[in-house]
Amino acid sequence: MESYQIYLWKHGKKQTITSSDLHTKIIQAVQHVTDRPRLFVDTQRVEEVLSTEDAWDLVYDSPKPIQVGSLELASLQRIVVPLTGDLAKAGADGGNIVLTQSSEGYWDIWITKDRW
Repeated sequence: MESYQIYLWKHGKKQTITSSDLHTKIIQAVQHVTDRPRLFVDTQRVEEVLSTEDAWDLVYDSPKPIQVGSLELASLQRIVVPLTGDLAKAGADGGNIVLTQSSEGYWDIWITKDRW
């Protein structure tokens, strides 16, 4: 059984969520990634999102291999899905932004066709 925590961040306040359905939805969003924008995201930017916006935050106790769309198989430690703010939507016709943290601690930004 995989071990993870899901949090809902609302303007810097963290609430634990217990939902296997939400876990599945977040993983499916990563699996449905269609593009990788040429934007740089670092830990400081992610922490800013968590402190000022609403976001889902999926944290694994140990890295998990997850297929990121058809682009790569990544060993992920954390997945953040912004729900509000400038990283919440990928344009009028796009889906949503998904931020992933690798087992090495590096962040990537992705566009998924899934909408929340």
